[in-house]
Formats: sequence, C-alpha cells, structure tokens
Amino acid sequence: MQVIYNRTQAVIPLLIVATVWYLIITTVLTSAQYYVERHFARGTARVLPPTPLQRLRGWFKEKHHE
Repeated sequence: MQVIYNRTQAVIPLLIVATVWYLIITTVLTSAQYYVERHFARGTARVLPPTPLQRLRGWFKEKHHE
C-alpha cells in the first residue's frame, strides 16, 4: 500500500475503486450461486420459490391492481 501511495498519493480513491469492484464481483457471484442452488434444488422441492425477478413482478402487479 505504501508503494502505491508513494507513486500516486491516491490511497483513498484506490480503496474506493477496490470496494466497488468487490461489491460488483460479490453481487454477480452471489446471484450466480442463487440460480445454481435453485437449479440443483429441483430434485428435492416440488415447488420452487419464486425468483427475485418473479417476486418483483408480483409486487408490481399487486400495486397496479390497487
């Protein structure tokens, strides 16, 4: 970290960039894990729970009919 600071004097912006990359990567991998687990749960569950997109659509339909 000290080497980067001596070259650029920009530790905080680099930490912010690293944090943003971390959030993006973990979000993508968590979403992928959700769908992989859902796929392999087909054999154990008769009715799969709705996906986040299906839940969101249902919520909008519910609000639209009110």
